Amino acid sequence: MDLIARRTRFWFTESGEGEPVICIHGNGASRVSWRHFVPEASKNFRVIVYELRGTGESETIGNPRQTFTIKDHAEDLAAIMDVLGLKKAAIVAQAFGAFISMQFAALYPERVSAMVVHCTSARVEGKTRQGLPKWAEIVEKEGNFDSLLDEAMVRWFTDSFKNAHPEVVDLYRKMYAANPAMGYAANCRGIVEYDIVDQLHKIKCPTLVIAGESDASTPVKDSELVVSKIPNSELVLVKDASHAVSEEQPEEFNQLTINYLKKNL
Repeated sequence: MDLIARRTRFWFTESGEGEPVICIHGNGASRVSWRHFVPEASKNFRVIVYELRGTGESETIGNPRQTFTIKDHAEDLAAIMDVLGLKKAAIVAQAFGAFISMQFAALYPERVSAMVVHCTSARVEGKTRQGLPKWAEIVEKEGNFDSLLDEAMVRWFTDSFKNAHPEVVDLYRKMYAANPAMGYAANCRGIVEYDIVDQLHKIKCPTLVIAGESDASTPVKDSELVVSKIPNSELVLVKDASHAVSEEQPEEFNQLTINYLKKNL
């Protein structure tokens, strides 16, 4: 289904009944990344999945050199909730989507009932930050993700998972490749500007932070920083997982997330 918010067309879907839970995917990802979570969560909650502007089947841009900031996406979320008639909702989000979730919760603390974020950080540093401008330039110049796919899969999955589940890696390669190049580039530029360390104390909702023990893109220390700044938060480490905990360890992720939401909603 589609909805219009902030003069932009967003793809979304919803399933289940109960307290609303909004799922937000990472950069380069899409609704595919929630394929394990939604069927289970919708047994207990009204689960809403939308694809960010510039990704998946949502509206994207046709001009290069643009930037979508994390705050832009947070304002999109506020508008989407308004269209859906939601004054308040829980949020489950991964990586880039978690940046948006935390920014939104800092800007609109009264609108978030609970939050589960995984593979996230309050700012992006190191090799990932250095790589973002290059990735944006490459995908805009080439018009596709082909030359970035191998590197992306290294960031997203552990070696053992890739060897054991080549079909999942292929699925994620196709998901990445299907995303609009210019939307991805615009998000990369926004990530470079992202830093909400000094805003995290404004988040008032119960917050669970899940970290993949082997995540190099957003290492455990990033999650520890987030938890040290959000007042009502806790951290869980998941073994044998990198930057895609919900895909690499879906049963553990689902159990942690759904139990936390049941407890706090």
